[in-house]
Amino acid sequence: MTMFDSKLITGKLNRWEKFMKKFSLPAYDEIPNLGLYMDQVLTLMGQYLAPLTTADSEDTAITAATINNYVRVKVMPAPEKKKYLRIHIAYLIIICTLKQAMSISDIQALLPADMSDEEMRELYYDYSRYYKASVLFFINEVKDETDRILSTGARILASEEAEKAGRTERGEEIEESDEPSEGQIEFDHAVKSLIFSSATIANFSKLLTAKLIGLGGKEYTEEAVAERTV
Repeated sequence: MTMFDSKLITGKLNRWEKFMKKFSLPAYDEIPNLGLYMDQVLTLMGQYLAPLTTADSEDTAITAATINNYVRVKVMPAPEKKKYLRIHIAYLIIICTLKQAMSISDIQALLPADMSDEEMRELYYDYSRYYKASVLFFINEVKDETDRILSTGARILASEEAEKAGRTERGEEIEESDEPSEGQIEFDHAVKSLIFSSATIANFSKLLTAKLIGLGGKEYTEEAVAERTV
C-alpha cells in the first residue's frame, strides 16, 4: 500500500502553487537577440523551462540533436551562421511547451516556420497570455483537491507533534507504527484523487487538441464533424 509523506507533499504543493501563480514565459523583448551558439541556447532554454520539466523525464529534455531536428523538419527556421536569434528562441519556447500534448507534425501545421520577427512577436505575445491563463485555470481546477491535501496534511503533522510531545513528557519511547493512521489514510486518498484528476484533465485536454487539429483544413459538414468526434 502506497503511503505518501504528508510533510514532503504539503511543502511541495505549497511551493508549487505559489511559484506557478507567479510563473510566466519570458516576454519577447526579454529574450536575447545577440546571436547565441547552440550551447548558450541550451543553457538559456534550461533556465526558461526548468520549472516545467521533471527530473526523470527524457521527453522534456532539449538537446542539440532535438533542435537540429526541428530545423531539419522545418518546424522552425534555421540559425543564421550557426547563431540563434530571439525569433529562434521564441520558436523553441512555443514548441517545447506544446510538445507534451501535441506531435511535432501537429505543431508544424499550426506554427509556420517562415514568420517574420514582427509576426512572431505578435504570436508569441498572444501565446504567452494563453499560457498564463491556462496555468491559472489548471490551478483553479485542482484547488479543491490541493486544499484537501494541505488541510489533511496540516492535521496529521499537528497530531504527530502533539503525540510526540505527550510521549516525551511521559518519558515514553517514540515508536513509529507500521499501520497507517486514519489521518494518513485520508491523506493518501486525497493525494490519489489529485493524481487522478490531473491525469484525467491532461488526457481530455490532449484528446480535444487532437480532435480540433484533425478538423483543420477539412470541410466542416455535420457528417465530417460527427466522424471525427466519435
